[in-house]
Amino acid sequence: MRSLAAGEPPWPVIDVDRAIPWLEARGGVTLAASQREALRLALSSKALVITGGPGVGKTTLVNSILKALVAKSVSVALCAPTGRAAKRLTETTGVEAKTIHRPLETDPKNGGFKRDESHPLACDLLVVDETSMVDVLLMKALVRALPTRAALLLVGGVDQLPSVRPGQVLADVIGSGAVPVVRLIEVFRQAATNRVIVNAHRINRGEMPEIGVGHAERSDFYVMEAADPEQAVAKIVAMVRDRVPKAFGLDVMSPAYLAQLPPTSQPAPKLTVPAGKLIGRGRRLAAVLSAPRLGGLQTGVRALPDELTLSYV
Repeated sequence: MRSLAAGEPPWPVIDVDRAIPWLEARGGVTLAASQREALRLALSSKALVITGGPGVGKTTLVNSILKALVAKSVSVALCAPTGRAAKRLTETTGVEAKTIHRPLETDPKNGGFKRDESHPLACDLLVVDETSMVDVLLMKALVRALPTRAALLLVGGVDQLPSVRPGQVLADVIGSGAVPVVRLIEVFRQAATNRVIVNAHRINRGEMPEIGVGHAERSDFYVMEAADPEQAVAKIVAMVRDRVPKAFGLDVMSPAYLAQLPPTSQPAPKLTVPAGKLIGRGRRLAAVLSAPRLGGLQTGVRALPDELTLSYV
C-alpha cells in the first residue's frame, strides 16, 4: 500500500480551480471548502482514503471525483463488499458498481480468484466503498489484482460495520500513515435535520444522544428503554410488527411488500426447527418476519406453526 501511494496517478494533471465550477454546475451542488481541498488531493493522489461519519458529504465528494476523471476518459471501476452496498453506490453515482467478488472472478477450483497480478483488472481507478467491511484476505486479493498503473480510492467510516472475517483493514490503513487520508467532519445542513446522523456524531464524540422529541413531532430517532435483553427483544418485535406499520404505513410483513422482493437466483438453504425453540433474539425476529412468507403470500398468515422452515436469503 505504501509503494502504491508513492506513485503518480495514471491521468493527466487536472486544473482543480477550473474543474470545481464545472463540477458544481454539472452536479447541482456547492462544494464546501473541506470538499474542495479533498478533491484537490484526490485528483493528485494514486492512493487515497476518504473517511467520515454519516451526512458529511462523502457521496458528493466521490461523485465529483468520478465526474472529473470520467471527463478525462479515465476508466473507473466501482465495487463494495455487499450487494446492497454496491446497489446503493450505483444509485448515488450513476456508475455501475459490483460486489468485490464479481470483478475478481471467483475460481471455484482453487477457492481463490482468477484475477491477480498476472491477469489484473481493467481500470485506471478502482473505488472501494464501505471499506470498513472488507477483511484482510479480500483486500489482499483486490490489491494483487490492481494494475500497476491504476489508482486506488478507499471510502468508508471506521465507526461503521466492521468485517465479519479477520482484520480491520480500513482502520489499519488509516493508522499506518502510508496513504493520504481525507477526514470529512462537517455535517451538512440537509443532514443536520436527521436525528440518526446527529446522534451518531454525538455518540462518537462521547456525548449523550438528543432525545427531546415531543409526541406530536415525528422523528427518525427514538429511544426504547428495556430492563433486560428479553424485554428488549419483545420491544423490537413489537416495533417491527406493530409500531412501524402503524406510524409510517410501512408493513414489511405484508404480502404486497414481500411480493416486491427480488427472487433469489438459487434455492436458499433451509432449516426446520420447533417454533418453541426460536428463543434466540435474531431468530425470534426472523420468525415473525418470515410468518407471512411461510403461510403463503395469498393468506399472509402470521400465527406460527409447530415447526418453521426458515430460509436464509
